[in-house]
Amino acid sequence: MMLATFLNLSTFSIAGYSTNDINMDGNAQYIGVNPNTPFILQNILADPENFLNLSTYQIIEQLPEN
Repeated sequence: MMLATFLNLSTFSIAGYSTNDINMDGNAQYIGVNPNTPFILQNILADPENFLNLSTYQIIEQLPEN
């Protein structure tokens, strides 16, 4: 695990549930067999305020106050 992250491999997969696991399948991966990036792009393009369909659009959210 340390060698793969040390080499900055984009196909490296983090096993287990983490904040980087977008679809909660127990795997966080940028590129490879089962990447999480398509889910992020889909959420960005589907945001109603992103009317220009920019892939670089930034969604800013705030936690609700009590």
